[in-house]
Amino acid sequence: MPERMTGGVLFTAVVAVGSLWGLSEVLLNEAVRPVAEIPRAGVLCGTGALLVGVALGCSRRIAPLLALPLVAIAIKQMVVPLVGATVTCKANSCLGVLLQGAAWTGLAALSTARRATLPRLIGVGAVGALAAAVPFYLVGMRLAPCPYLLSFQGTGGLIAFASTDGVIWAALSGIGLPIGHEIGRRLARPLRDVEARRPALYWAASAAAILGCWLVAALSILSTGPLQP
Repeated sequence: MPERMTGGVLFTAVVAVGSLWGLSEVLLNEAVRPVAEIPRAGVLCGTGALLVGVALGCSRRIAPLLALPLVAIAIKQMVVPLVGATVTCKANSCLGVLLQGAAWTGLAALSTARRATLPRLIGVGAVGALAAAVPFYLVGMRLAPCPYLLSFQGTGGLIAFASTDGVIWAALSGIGLPIGHEIGRRLARPLRDVEARRPALYWAASAAAILGCWLVAALSILSTGPLQP
C-alpha cells in the first residue's frame, strides 16, 4: 500500500478524480447515446468504478472517497444554471452516481483496508454496482421514472432490472475498479514527490486540470442542452 498522502495531495486528488467522474458522465452519456447496442448506463458505471479505483489506489484513507460522487453530481447539475433545466432532469443519473459511490466506498472500507488484493477489488467493484442497482430501481421509479425504467414496471420488475442492467453494471465495474486502483497506486508516489519538491507546479497543474474538467463539461452541456439522463 502507498504511504499516506498529505492533506493537500489528498484534497486535490479527490476533487480532480470527482471532476473527471462528472466529466465522464457528461461526455460519455452523449457519446454513447446514439449507439443502442452499447449499454450506456453500464459504461458510465464502469467508468465511475475505474475512477473510484484510481482514488482508492492513491491513498489508504477511504472516508474522503465519499466526496467523489458529490463532486461528480455537482458537475452534472450544472444543467440547472447553464441551460435552465430542473434539478429533477438529472435526478436519476445523479442518484445512480451517489449510490454507486457510497456502495464502493463502504465495501472498500470493509474489505480493502488492510490489503487490496485483486479478488477483493473485483468484488468491491462488482458487488458494489449490483448493490447500488437495487435501491436505484426502487427509488428511481418514484423519483423521476424515465421510459426505460418504466419498461421494467410490473411483477418481477426489480428482478428483471437486476438480472440485466445490474449484471452489466457489476461486470464492467468489477473490471474497472481494479484497473483504476493499479493506476492510482502508480500515481501516488509521483504526486507526493511533485507536491513536496515543486509545490507551485503541483498546485498550478492541479487547478488547471480541475478547472479544465468543469469548463469542458460546461461547454458540452451548453452545446447539447438539458437532455434526459
